Amino acid sequence: MAHHSDGSEHSGSTIAAENYEKDVASAHGHSQAEEAQETEHDVEIAPPNSTAQPNIHPDGGDLEKSVTNRSTKSKLSGLAKVKSNVPSVNDIKTIPNGGLRAWMQVLGAFFLFFNSWGIINTFGLYQTYYSTGFLSSSTSSDISWIGSVQAFLLIFVGPLTGPIYDAGYFRILIIVGSFLVVFGHMMLSLCTTYYQVFLAQAITVGLGAGCLFIPSVAILSQYFSTKLATATGLAAAGSSLGM
Repeated sequence: MAHHSDGSEHSGSTIAAENYEKDVASAHGHSQAEEAQETEHDVEIAPPNSTAQPNIHPDGGDLEKSVTNRSTKSKLSGLAKVKSNVPSVNDIKTIPNGGLRAWMQVLGAFFLFFNSWGIINTFGLYQTYYSTGFLSSSTSSDISWIGSVQAFLLIFVGPLTGPIYDAGYFRILIIVGSFLVVFGHMMLSLCTTYYQVFLAQAITVGLGAGCLFIPSVAILSQYFSTKLATATGLAAAGSSLGM
C-alpha cells in the first residue's frame, strides 16, 4: 500500500508539472500573438494605388523611435517664431539703398581706401627715395621687400579682421587701424636704418591698413542693394589718390 501510494503521488506531481509547462507555453504564445497584432496595428498600410511607405524607421530601428522623432518634429514646427527688434541685413526691405546717411558711408569708405590701398599704391615713390637717400647702401630687392610685406599684410589680415567685424567691433577696427597707420608713419620719419623702416612701414603700416580695408568694403552692403556696385566703385576710387 505504501509503494502504491508513493507511485500515485509521483505520477500526480509529474502530470501537474506537465500541465504547468503547457500553461506557461500557452501564455507565452498568447503574449507573442498580442505583440504581433499590436505591431500590425502600428504599421500604416498604404492603399493599393498609393505610393506611401509603411511607418518604418529609415535606419531599420524600432517603430517607437520613428514615432518619437515625428512627434518631436511636430512639436518643434509648432513653436511660434519670435521676430528680432534689430534689423537684419539679410532683409532687403531694411536696406535704405540711398539717402544722406548711406552716402556718408561711401565717403567714409573712400577715405579708408585712401589710407589703405592708397598707401600701398604709392610705394614706388618711397622706393625711389630710399634707393637714392639714406638706404642707398641697400639693394633694390631689399627695399622692395618693404612694400611687398606691406601689401601682403593688408590682404593677410583680412581673414582675421573679418570675424571681428561680423562680431560687431567695427569701431574698434577703425580705431586700431587708424592708430597703427599714423603711428607707423610717425616712426618712419625717425628711421635711419633698413630694419627700422621695415618695422615701421612694412609691419606697422601694413597691419593698420589691413584693419581698415575690410570695414571699408563690408559696411557698404548694409546701406545699398541695387546701388551697391556704384557705391563700391566710388569708395574704391580713393585707392587711386593715395597718401
